[in-house]
Amino acid sequence: MFDWKLFIKQLKTHNMTKKILQLVVVLLIAAQGVMAQTSQIYDVTVAPGDISVQVDMLGYSDVGAITFYIGFDSDLMDFTGIDDTQLAGSWVANYNALNDRIIVTYTAAAGTTNPINGKAFDLDFSYKGGFGTALTFDTTYCEITGGDLQLVTSTYVDGSVTQSTAVGTVSMSALTETPGTTIDMPVNMTGSGFASVGSLTYMISFDEFQMTFAGIVEDDLTGVVASANNGVLEITWTGNGTAVDLSAGHPFDIQFEYNGGSADITFIAGCEVNDNSAGAIAVDYTNGSVTAAAGTASFTISDIGSATDTVPVEVNVPIVAADFGSTVVGAITMVISYNSTLLEYTGYTAQQLSGWVVNSSTAGQVTLEWSSATGSTLTSDNLVTLNFMYDTVGGNATIEFEPGTFVKDINSDIVPVSFYNGSVASNTVSGQLTYMGYVTRPIGTSGSSTTTVYLKYQSDSTIAYTTTTDASGNYVFENVSQGDFFLDASTTIDATLAYDMTDAFIIYGTGASLTGLKQLAADVNEIGGVDMTDAFIVYGSWQAGNVKVSSWTAPDWFFDNIAITVAADVSQDFSGIASGDANADFVPIP
Repeated sequence: MFDWKLFIKQLKTHNMTKKILQLVVVLLIAAQGVMAQTSQIYDVTVAPGDISVQVDMLGYSDVGAITFYIGFDSDLMDFTGIDDTQLAGSWVANYNALNDRIIVTYTAAAGTTNPINGKAFDLDFSYKGGFGTALTFDTTYCEITGGDLQLVTSTYVDGSVTQSTAVGTVSMSALTETPGTTIDMPVNMTGSGFASVGSLTYMISFDEFQMTFAGIVEDDLTGVVASANNGVLEITWTGNGTAVDLSAGHPFDIQFEYNGGSADITFIAGCEVNDNSAGAIAVDYTNGSVTAAAGTASFTISDIGSATDTVPVEVNVPIVAADFGSTVVGAITMVISYNSTLLEYTGYTAQQLSGWVVNSSTAGQVTLEWSSATGSTLTSDNLVTLNFMYDTVGGNATIEFEPGTFVKDINSDIVPVSFYNGSVASNTVSGQLTYMGYVTRPIGTSGSSTTTVYLKYQSDSTIAYTTTTDASGNYVFENVSQGDFFLDASTTIDATLAYDMTDAFIIYGTGASLTGLKQLAADVNEIGGVDMTDAFIVYGSWQAGNVKVSSWTAPDWFFDNIAITVAADVSQDFSGIASGDANADFVPIP
């Protein structure tokens, strides 16, 4: 390392001028200012058990005191202390449960300071494995001071702990179940590392609105203890000195009362599997889930497109029942959430059944309940209609079935029902309709010709929205609901002269290679794709003065049926072509 003090002494010895000396001092200060003084925690990949993580301090020349606050996942690791400290002086390290931080302090001997440019100490932990954790400096409270008690500017680099290769996997399954029933979630263990298991702890999170813990069904293990609190299930077992081979094991099932919805069941930090010597085993965890079984019957909250105004607008959202057949329904509970920022619930109207009990006291949620000792059948029609005031700003307001929604029959058995969510929205879908993408050849509306554009539902091709183009082929749909649609069109523009002899020759010569709209335009008899028969039909019709012969069965126009998903405003251009125009040279004139 360069000896600046010796250099300055030599400068004085050689009677350097005062200005040169001052310049050297300035350069020295500048050089010190850019030297990186860094405290860093290592990234380590380790097996579970007792581990050490190195902490370095780099580039420090004058350290009198240190305070480090370090965060970590205390469910995954237990802090056991520090060791291999490299600075002479007093070191103290403790875990503070109140702020969930390790606090490490150092004080040099009175009147002394120490330089350091390397390892400072090791952090020691008992690591349960299965998951990783960051080790982070809490820079709000970290500080390093020199001998003059001035803070030393430092850069802090965080570290991490990652589990090494696992020797076994604990897994749950993806289940499809009927809401309102008790389900069994299997827990399986596979891997050679589980040949001699002495104890285990599983920490599992779940949504209490979707699931209620109901118990453990033991299989390969006995004496399993489980308790649930605030959506976290803790399961423990110990063999009390007797090991169990679970290398292909099914220790138990977890029982839940399933209330509905897509429910995740997730292993979280704190899980631990130990061998018979209390040594932690490296484990991978695979989470489980439950989704509602699709029923033939369904309840659907409608997707509604609404205008907006300077004051909130009333919107009515039907809930539609379908395909219940002869089932005699004895009870219905619908728990429905909605975007309370954009929607204000104002009431409901019943189209089927009477005696609904409604609770809307919770903001953003309304619960509708109905029951009858004698029961009732449901027709495929509106069940009830929810009434809202829709905010002036517009936007997409979701309305969703929540867990706890179910239908029971007259015998109090769950009826399998599919529940589909809805929304209120004010989206715009717009674009331009052109002839084969040429903006100079729009398919427009002008004079006696009208071009109509349709938004059709992807599910059944029925028309959802209709509008017309302007003279330039531009179209706009306003107040469109969320949903999956495709574009279509029709036009009264005369396409009698759209084809000629050239099109017939193209179809005859290269018709088999045509694609997209050109292929549709060339297949004028709609039989077996494009072939020479189509060419003769086009040629014969042209010779007859552009009067289509009887074997020309294709419609006058074809249009791109582009699929769009509307979740916000959409801009989508699309194209059309006249039947027979294989070279796409026709100019539509409204």
